[in-house]
Amino acid sequence: MAWTIYYRLHQGEAEVLRCVGMDSTLTLPAAIDGCPVTRLGSGCFGGTSLEEAAPGEGMRLLQAQPPKATARYNDTLKRVHLPETVRALGERCFASCRALPRLELPQSLTELGERTFEGCGSLTHLELPDGIRALPAYAFAECRGLERVRLPAAVENLGRCCFYNCTHLQALDLPDSVTAIGGRMLMNCFALERLSFRIGLNAGALLDEIEGVVRVTARDDQGAVTMVLPEYSYEYDELIPARQFRAVTYGSGGLYRGCFSDRDIDFLLYDTYFYECKRDDPPELAAELALDRLRSPRDLRPGPEAEYWAFLLEHPAVVAQVLLRADDLVGLDFLLSADKLGRTQLDAMLDAAEQAGNVRFVSRLLDAAGGGTASGADKSFDL
Repeated sequence: MAWTIYYRLHQGEAEVLRCVGMDSTLTLPAAIDGCPVTRLGSGCFGGTSLEEAAPGEGMRLLQAQPPKATARYNDTLKRVHLPETVRALGERCFASCRALPRLELPQSLTELGERTFEGCGSLTHLELPDGIRALPAYAFAECRGLERVRLPAAVENLGRCCFYNCTHLQALDLPDSVTAIGGRMLMNCFALERLSFRIGLNAGALLDEIEGVVRVTARDDQGAVTMVLPEYSYEYDELIPARQFRAVTYGSGGLYRGCFSDRDIDFLLYDTYFYECKRDDPPELAAELALDRLRSPRDLRPGPEAEYWAFLLEHPAVVAQVLLRADDLVGLDFLLSADKLGRTQLDAMLDAAEQAGNVRFVSRLLDAAGGGTASGADKSFDL
């Protein structure tokens, strides 16, 4: 079944106001009536209701007989080809296109309206063109299948709730050009594990919205530092019978998030919370946090440094599991180059590497142990 396109001409350009149809694929023309298509209007693909798309003043039909479609949401559209002439997408342009798994946006695009992709539940990946300077409010709200989005290198403003309820978003890199972020931008992004940004951004408010474990890479003119923030949660306890409430926070992550402000990171304060991390969080997380801090030692004092090393040396098998899980051979080389691992630690790490069947780890550890024996007893590994 063909698509019907409602459009309007203005000053030599064409605006596509509504596309109505039930086919899974649509290719928009680069020009209509000799005028380039430069804009897709509000709610252009947001549904297929003919009542909502009824022609108004100045509205024209590209096809004489529109299809008989009355669906409230667009559940059939799976692929759209947009011409390189399009510069703007109107408010809710693709909202509720729930079957759309991917979308290639033209490099000519420079403007997005509010809620542009809201409710595109099947959308998993998206690359935004370099001309985009701002993400409007709720741009990707309720895109629950979205795992990754590449932001333009020059984007400056990220609107409120622009990733609200993106429950499968795994990583987000905020370019150095970002100067403003809206409230609740990452609210309910439960799967977000990695976040990178420039120091000086209002990272404290941003990180407060991420309750799970998040690995942060923060950049400035001195370089980049990688830090782990444990998870946290909070709830309100009712005080009976006064009908008053108090907020109770669980997990060390709340403390760690307090080290980030809109100007800098308090590394000295960050290091004081390692006791709480060891007490409240899994040893694997504490090992990862300690290892990352030693590898990014910005403002690291001798006392905390010794505490981090002590934990790693006391839990060599845990450290090995952390490195093996990430296949982090660089991290292993860092530990070996520090010349702090004794034979007991090397034995434990060798056992973990053998059980994991990781030949490269075993080879590195055998070399460090002196050619095959990390202790006085003979030790061999069959991989």
